[in-house]
Amino acid sequence: MAIRIFAALMTLFSLSLVFLSVQDFYFIDIKPYGIDFKNVTANALVAYELNSSKVKANYNAKDWTRYKDKDIFSKVRVFGLDYNLSANTLSLAKNSAQLNGNVVYEDINQTKIEAKKLDYNKKKQILHTKTNFTAYKNGNVLKGDSLSYDLNS
Repeated sequence: MAIRIFAALMTLFSLSLVFLSVQDFYFIDIKPYGIDFKNVTANALVAYELNSSKVKANYNAKDWTRYKDKDIFSKVRVFGLDYNLSANTLSLAKNSAQLNGNVVYEDINQTKIEAKKLDYNKKKQILHTKTNFTAYKNGNVLKGDSLSYDLNS
């Protein structure tokens, strides 16, 4: 009797192993689509933009995180030939950049813009905000709650 029970259990065990070995576990798609996974993370980032004769810009950030469709930088400072920029966070997408928290933009034309949030359209080269801002130009002060600044003109 004990041999029959043992044989029955061994038969069930071997059938279950055969069944499991036939299954393709990689076929099951269990990826949660609502979560963005980091691809790259870096700390204390320092980068230089160079041309053939000089340094065009110096980029500093405390942290950098790359996702599938965007890059996020924290504590950003940019020192360029014709502009300086700083913000708490910078989010770079394909054709736009979003600066958040204590944003300060200064350019070679002595224009300075301070805002909580600033958006930059790369194709049109326009700085835009719908938050309170303060702009300084040649000793004049302009305060408002919406701004669109064309960098070309």
